[in-house]
Amino acid sequence: MTQSKEARAKEYDTIHNRLTLVNLVLTFGFLIACFAIGGNGGLSGWFVRLIEESFNSSWAIVGLYAVGAVLFSTLLSLPLKFYSSYTLEHKYDLSNETVGGWFFDLFKSLAIDLVVSVLIIEVIYLLMRNVTELWWLWAAGLWIVFSILVGNLFPVLILPLFYKLKPVENKELVDKLVKLANRVNAKVLGVFEMDMSRKTKKANAMLAGLGNTKRIIFGDTLLKNFTDEEIEVILAHELGHFYHKHIWKLILVSAGLTFLGLYLANSILSVSLDIFGFNGFDDVANFPLLILVISLFFLITAPLSNGFSRACERQSDQFALDQTKDVDNFISAMEKLAEQNLANKEPNPIMEFFFHSHPSISKRVEMAKRHKTG
Repeated sequence: MTQSKEARAKEYDTIHNRLTLVNLVLTFGFLIACFAIGGNGGLSGWFVRLIEESFNSSWAIVGLYAVGAVLFSTLLSLPLKFYSSYTLEHKYDLSNETVGGWFFDLFKSLAIDLVVSVLIIEVIYLLMRNVTELWWLWAAGLWIVFSILVGNLFPVLILPLFYKLKPVENKELVDKLVKLANRVNAKVLGVFEMDMSRKTKKANAMLAGLGNTKRIIFGDTLLKNFTDEEIEVILAHELGHFYHKHIWKLILVSAGLTFLGLYLANSILSVSLDIFGFNGFDDVANFPLLILVISLFFLITAPLSNGFSRACERQSDQFALDQTKDVDNFISAMEKLAEQNLANKEPNPIMEFFFHSHPSISKRVEMAKRHKTG
């Protein structure tokens, strides 16, 4: 990456960092305003009472509240989301997406959010109505099952809604990649190309799915610009996650944090119901407070979860180098990813500590160089 491009990468990263912080402040401020302004549950309580004027079914009240909450929060976050994922991407020449395409994806995401949010919120308040003291325990368990289900369905149900997938046509490359996967007993259902170039100039690759849906997926932007050897190293990294069972380990970490977060939310709700004028645990007006507590908990514990994720990434990098014995192509692949994705090789250490799930490119390259000399 040239000096001018490195400067642009740092500038791009700095803007994203500021947008992340602004989004956090606005989100937390909005959630607090929803239940703290006025009495009787605040604005959230007012919305619930508005629904109750026409409906008396708990299912209808919770469902309509969930729909209203998703629609309003989407509308409120739209300017910042459009700037960060459309305007900024075009400004730094990273996007090929049209305005129409961006909004079409937004509507598809909104449809998914509506279905999932209504389902989750309905289940939470059903549990609160029926197993009040242990709702958080049941909710955490069901969330883990739901997460595993989504991981299984992601490459066959969700990803195709946003990208077209087709088998990679380079048979020699496919044979090489499948052979590498078989070497670590990763049974994959094919190697696929994803039409990322329709929307972005960035590159990406993944080993997606769980169990019977596991498959190798490369962005066409990566297949076009990387050599077969670099692609093999990248896949070896992804296979490192499979070999070391990182997905399941991350699920366990997430499960532990989910149980703790929901237990904390339950404890705070218990002492806050009267303070904010909620009509019990099963009053859906308390949902903004519930989300605020859980969000703050996951923000505070982000260094723990992201630190563990970065450790998994380092282990997968080491696995890739051990399997391929190809330090040079590992380093060139990292350099190309940094340049094509305009990644800051040396990000702000505080932001990296809190928010980055991967080590910086500079640290990954340094590790590879040590592997070569060692």
